[in-house]
Amino acid sequence: MYPSEVYDPAAIVDAVTEERCTALHGVPTHFLGVLAEVQRRREDGERVDTRRLRCVRVSRLLRAVLASTSKLMPGG
Repeated sequence: MYPSEVYDPAAIVDAVTEERCTALHGVPTHFLGVLAEVQRRREDGERVDTRRLRCVRVSRLLRAVLASTSKLMPGG
């Protein structure tokens, strides 16, 4: 599934939650944007369910991404 024609973290989070996606491909920069969007929404009081979502690590990810993933997406 492609949530938008261009990189848009908000559209990705919408698609992941609405379509109940279970895997997410991308580069570290994309993950950081998506994780920041999830955190922003949670701080605004929105419930963002990422329990089913796991990041597919196509390349080595930055330690910051891995740390963020484990906090925002348990088991990710």
